[in-house]
Amino acid sequence: MTATKLASLPASRVAVLRGDDVHDLIRRRSVSLYARMRVAEALRSLAIDIVGGDDALSAADRAWLRQQIATPVNEATEEALRVLVDELTTALRVAPARIRPSAVAPLVTRTDFE
Repeated sequence: MTATKLASLPASRVAVLRGDDVHDLIRRRSVSLYARMRVAEALRSLAIDIVGGDDALSAADRAWLRQQIATPVNEATEEALRVLVDELTTALRVAPARIRPSAVAPLVTRTDFE
């Protein structure tokens, strides 16, 4: 949908999403910077706990540890969000209409630009 078409949508439009629309909405919401940062921070904290925490480490050692876990955390974040989107889509496709996410015009939110 282009920006010119988006502007012409009535402000009161509410639609119950079905099929691929559900997947697209969930995927769009999951790719926001805020969502990624939340997942990455949770995984980073878990990774640090798994390796024994960083409370007793010097600043240089903490920096080294964070640098070493950055790539695995980024990869795990991508995979976690991908799986979450797929599983939520599967669940919501068979959910009653009252539970499915609804799209309220305009369909563009701040998370689409993060």
